[in-house]
Amino acid sequence: MVQGAGNEPPLMVVTDPQTKNEYRIRDVIGTSNGATVYQADESYESNKATAVAVKILNIKNKDERYWDLKHDILNSKSLPHHPNVVEIKASFSVDDNLCVVMPFMSFGSLQSLISSRFRNCFSEDCIAIILTETLKGVAHIHRNRHIHKHIDAKNIFLCESSAIRLAFAAAEYDHGQNDTTTALPNLCDWPAPEVQGCCTMSDIWLVGITALQLAFGLRVSTRQGMARMIKMYRKDWDERTQKVGLDPTQRHLPRSFQDMVGMCLGQEQLDRPTASEPLKHDLFKNRGDVHCFFNAINRKRI
Repeated sequence: MVQGAGNEPPLMVVTDPQTKNEYRIRDVIGTSNGATVYQADESYESNKATAVAVKILNIKNKDERYWDLKHDILNSKSLPHHPNVVEIKASFSVDDNLCVVMPFMSFGSLQSLISSRFRNCFSEDCIAIILTETLKGVAHIHRNRHIHKHIDAKNIFLCESSAIRLAFAAAEYDHGQNDTTTALPNLCDWPAPEVQGCCTMSDIWLVGITALQLAFGLRVSTRQGMARMIKMYRKDWDERTQKVGLDPTQRHLPRSFQDMVGMCLGQEQLDRPTASEPLKHDLFKNRGDVHCFFNAINRKRI
């Protein structure tokens, strides 16, 4: 039995009524659309504990948030396992609460990293590594005839096993984000032009927007700043090299980055690449591996 996901503290243990697995609740690590996310220890009959994250949503009234979460859980569970996608380990109801169990991503999301330790930007090599791992996850999602619809730094998570994983809505959460002044802008403000008919190419647009988040960090934390960035990267090369009122966000980036982002931000769906095609782009040649990225993170730890 658990208490609600509001201000009331949870009881110590949540038990899956079907498997009888126990989840010993520890600390609050984030929030998500009215739910609270906790770090927990998953205990099996062997008495070996595994660190997990448990999202708990009070469902007494079964409002729209409940049905949205249930839908997202079904979508996530229908996907085969992939190392670059956060999986749902279990989901169950206890009393008036819906519980979703996920792997514990100890480094949190890229958004939390940008807000705390990489406020200006990631290095070019780190950006290439992040986008490579993200595109692998997106390609897997598309191969299985799913659309993500919410790709951004908030939904890309990191764990100590040197994994970069894309989370569906059921598994995402704001990792300790209490200061909205340092949060990245909401990508819902910049959906693909065909927002009324989302498709796999709409996800590619969001990959381009995410690349700008990673390259410019909190320097494009306003709607106006990101809007100008999109406008710049959708122009021809000669126009892109001109300053277009972006003095607060200027950063010299290689042409390979600008070209790759420009491809993703194609006005028409057919102008954008599939999730696998950008991996052959010059931006991703001679990059480091994922361990290089995690070494960079560890060097930034305070």
